[in-house]
Amino acid sequence: MPLPSPTPLSAYGGALGNYLGQGVVDPTTDLDAAAHNQAMSDLAAMTNTTVRAWCVFTSTASPALVSHYAMWGTGGGVAPVVARTSAGVYTVTWPSTITDALGASQSVTYSVAEATAQGSSAFLVQASKTSSTVATVYAFTTGGVAADSGANVMVKLY
Repeated sequence: MPLPSPTPLSAYGGALGNYLGQGVVDPTTDLDAAAHNQAMSDLAAMTNTTVRAWCVFTSTASPALVSHYAMWGTGGGVAPVVARTSAGVYTVTWPSTITDALGASQSVTYSVAEATAQGSSAFLVQASKTSSTVATVYAFTTGGVAADSGANVMVKLY
């Protein structure tokens, strides 16, 4: 499965060997199999832990998306939608499918969400995965009371 899903090494063709066990004939045009295998292994491993998407929104009664970026870009139709469900509680919904750089449709899925507060005023935020495309963000005062802080919150999907 290609990104944004985790991708195993086998999806990249698995480990390769040089033709008939020969070394590289022309290093300006050929890649040694060992170097290719290491690069593909590293790439496959990164798909397990890399950030798929992030956004910043204002934690207010009418939250606004400040900025966003994802593996699938920032173009039309890929921005997350932020909604307030109650004081200090927001949902951030990403599209369920995207078109990748090769023009293929891919399902969006992630394993975990993370939220961080931005700014100089202290307040607490945390996020949880609600579904394969939705993160729920909880904002609290330092006393533990759910509240709209007015500050920016960054949400990351892994």
